[in-house]
Amino acid sequence: MLEGSWLPLIWMRNGERRFKRILPKLLEDIDTLSAQCGVEACVITKCPRDTRPTIWASPAMTEKFLEANKEVEVDHLLKKKRRLEDKFVKLKQLQELDEKLKEKKR
Repeated sequence: MLEGSWLPLIWMRNGERRFKRILPKLLEDIDTLSAQCGVEACVITKCPRDTRPTIWASPAMTEKFLEANKEVEVDHLLKKKRRLEDKFVKLKQLQELDEKLKEKKR
């Protein structure tokens, strides 16, 4: 069940060796979580030297997951745009009021 929730992207420190050591355990934990909790999950990882990412899950599920997150990101950006537009309108109104106040003081 995709509800559009996702985890943030976090870069690993200590390089490629740690990444390669942790990856099998991470995939095992995700598999266990998915099976025991009945949730869909996918993992997409890419080592700097790899040409292709490692994908754990069915390609269809991964595509579905990426599309759902893309929609969430677009919604988030639209909300942010609306907030900025509202701030811009308020700023314009404040500037107009400031100009009127300056004119009255003269």
